[in-house]
Amino acid sequence: MCRRQAGWIKLCPKDLGWLQPSLIITNQDIPDGGFPEPTVGFLAKWGVELLLTGVYLFGGVFMLVYSIKQNKPFLLLIFGVALLAAGWIFYTEGLQTSYLLFAMAILLAAIGIYKLIRHSNKIPPS
Repeated sequence: MCRRQAGWIKLCPKDLGWLQPSLIITNQDIPDGGFPEPTVGFLAKWGVELLLTGVYLFGGVFMLVYSIKQNKPFLLLIFGVALLAAGWIFYTEGLQTSYLLFAMAILLAAIGIYKLIRHSNKIPPS
């Protein structure tokens, strides 16, 4: 079966915004800039993003408290790098809350480095 018989059409452009099939069928034309995006509720639009960011931030706060109480500053650096990687993934996916993860990663890394330097100064050389 060739492409004409299968009903093949050219690929849908991705830079036109939200496409509403019923308007395209009736208008047979896509306006400049695309169609307006449909309105959705706050949680439908931001729910998953806020949930994932909240989980990462809660983990960061937990790791901060745990590392300070147990005096394990290296864990702060490890979790800071993990948050930085998660923030980068969020950023590449276009999620707006990636900046919160970047801020938490920088905070954890800075405290971890400070604690490591302070801890290494306390240990007398052998």
